[in-house]
Amino acid sequence: RPTKKMNSLDLGNLCAVTVRDAGEIALIDGKSKKIVKVLKTGYAVHISRISQSGRYLFVIGRDARINLIDLWMEEPTNVAEIK
Repeated sequence: RPTKKMNSLDLGNLCAVTVRDAGEIALIDGKSKKIVKVLKTGYAVHISRISQSGRYLFVIGRDARINLIDLWMEEPTNVAEIK
């Protein structure tokens, strides 16, 4: 994992939106209103939370799958998953 932010995303203005039945989450830039990235996650995501440091996004779905998304990578990427 990178030791510094490798992209130009404004993480303070990034929104995570659930694409409910598709099992995906869309990251949207709050300023331009454009989709930055769509990531595969578990079924019916219920909770999306940014870590205290602002680096990670935790996503929890109805299927009890927890995804850890690293927002510092060149493209936000799912780096860990537990079920």
